[in-house]
Amino acid sequence: TALFEGKPFASFGTKDDQSGVVRYEIAESNCGRNDDDADLVWTVAVSPAPLSGLETGCVYVRAIDKDGNMRVISIPMKAKSPVNSDDVVTLSTARNLYKSGIIFGIIAVTLVGLYFLIRRRKTLSS
Repeated sequence: TALFEGKPFASFGTKDDQSGVVRYEIAESNCGRNDDDADLVWTVAVSPAPLSGLETGCVYVRAIDKDGNMRVISIPMKAKSPVNSDDVVTLSTARNLYKSGIIFGIIAVTLVGLYFLIRRRKTLSS
């Protein structure tokens, strides 16, 4: 079956060289909110995280490190590319991943690897 049955999801990640990221939290709401806005309902999340299916608005993701420092980013639901080179946030669906060729690429690499493995075994057994 498709990842999250074709429903929208957020994929995110960052790094913290000093103390390390402890957890990620995610919220969905209208765009333009501050990260401390009382209307944002934060839930602990692991990437990839399924979304509620909100057609418009923004997804907010915050990374929290061991020292309690936070970094928050937001991205519109319709976005298809990362925010910048430091933050990797992509909103997509499993169907979009298929269309972009990721699954095809994985299958192709696997088949080529199997071909060479079988060819090597035939050569060694001769």
